[in-house]
Amino acid sequence: MFNSVIMDKLEKLGFGCDIDAFESYFRELQDAAADGEPLVQDPVYDEYREILKAVKPESELLKNNWEKDSGEELKDYDELLKQYGMRSIRTCTTDDEIKRNFSKVLSELPVEVCTSFKLNGHASRVVFERGYLVSATTRGRSKKGRDITRHLKHILGEFNEYLEPYELVEIRGELIVTYDDFNNKLKDKCKTPLSSVTSLVRDSVTDDELDMLHFVAYKIIIKDNTDMLPTLADEFEYLDSIGFEIPLYSVTTLTEFSDILNVRHGFEEVKKENKFPYDTDGIVMAINDDSEFYSEGLDGNAFFGNIAIKMGMWECNMYTSTITDIVWERGKSWFTPKAVVEPVVTAGGATVTTVPIYNVKVMNKLHLIPGEQIHFRFGGETGVQLLTAEGLSVTEI
Repeated sequence: MFNSVIMDKLEKLGFGCDIDAFESYFRELQDAAADGEPLVQDPVYDEYREILKAVKPESELLKNNWEKDSGEELKDYDELLKQYGMRSIRTCTTDDEIKRNFSKVLSELPVEVCTSFKLNGHASRVVFERGYLVSATTRGRSKKGRDITRHLKHILGEFNEYLEPYELVEIRGELIVTYDDFNNKLKDKCKTPLSSVTSLVRDSVTDDELDMLHFVAYKIIIKDNTDMLPTLADEFEYLDSIGFEIPLYSVTTLTEFSDILNVRHGFEEVKKENKFPYDTDGIVMAINDDSEFYSEGLDGNAFFGNIAIKMGMWECNMYTSTITDIVWERGKSWFTPKAVVEPVVTAGGATVTTVPIYNVKVMNKLHLIPGEQIHFRFGGETGVQLLTAEGLSVTEI
């Protein structure tokens, strides 16, 4: 059952009572994010997901992550993926969202947490059998994503002697490019560091191009040795010792809510001083002890024991520009308008030249035509979100 508020939102989005059309649009959002070119920001995606959950709770899309599946069946060496699926993470952009999404953890203070930069790349997994790299894929919705074994063998090599004693090891991390490579080699053909990664994971990528791709590891799972590294910090330290790049991280004991703010400020200072070579769009905070982390359980497809915080210098800022043209892009079901705008350089240094309008009804209601002003929010990884002059999203007008 769904109420008049939900129906009003669907009406404002231009779908009315056509639930199937809205579901198709939501699928397009997932596919666009999987290709590294998100159409909306995380908070907007989450809001649309809640709408879909209300109007069609049985939708298969609600069980998916953003990434695409390869369609390939899981193999024997994927057993760790079966046991420890790659999950989503809940995003927090306000103190209230932290208190709500991290409530189970905050109710048990003091608690030791491990915090690291949230890397702005493509989540991936690498599988080793007795030290040999046998498989690598991007994160999939329900099984596994694109095969990138060739890419990871180029980056990591085909054999790691430190992993030879173990029958099966799965290492998870982020495929990412450095700021230097993006600015000096990739910026002319790719809009953002994230879209650069999307370009570099294509099947036809050359070895020279692969030299610009890095794998930064943040999780290791060892078959039959899951107690060997009891904390996330232990995993980071071990990964670093056996030759993997890892994100900058810290371990803190939270005794009160303000400790979270202090941790965030510390990571902001590091980013301001350019002490980390990769693009980040927030921080990830997780219970440090693995057994405690898993004991907190799941909230849908996300763990209660961790959150992504996108506040402070990672918050989404509002910008204004002038429309120079309206172009139309073909989707799976219809054409979608997009505004070409006078270039705007964001606080993070990215240049915005287009703003999605979503549908004709919104375009008419906001009078979005060449020569008129357009307002939007920029969130880094998730691109731009159309706003009203008052800073409202299209679902609020």
